[in-house]
Amino acid sequence: MEYQGRICPRGASYYTWQSGDTAQSVAQANGTTVQALQVLNPDVNFATLPAGTEICLPSQSYTCISGAPYTVQAGDTFTSIAARLGITTYELLERNPGVAPDNLMAGQVLCVP
Repeated sequence: MEYQGRICPRGASYYTWQSGDTAQSVAQANGTTVQALQVLNPDVNFATLPAGTEICLPSQSYTCISGAPYTVQAGDTFTSIAARLGITTYELLERNPGVAPDNLMAGQVLCVP
């Protein structure tokens, strides 16, 4: 499948996929979410994306389609974040598809209501 020549929406930027990249690592390094990457690149299978392929990086307005961005702090868990916000862990997981709740990293961006 050909990905080059991608046209990104206004405000988004381009990123060239590197060997060893994952959707999670690219999202974290660029202050966005896996969900936002998937929304902007619906035709991309991040698990099999070859190095050198160009994708779109979302601007802040695309980072959380429904809700607000939350940056994970050291010691945060899905349960503690959900409890602090008064939501269920299911609601948090629903807003963050592709995020492994048992593998949160400080600095990672999640979408919260």
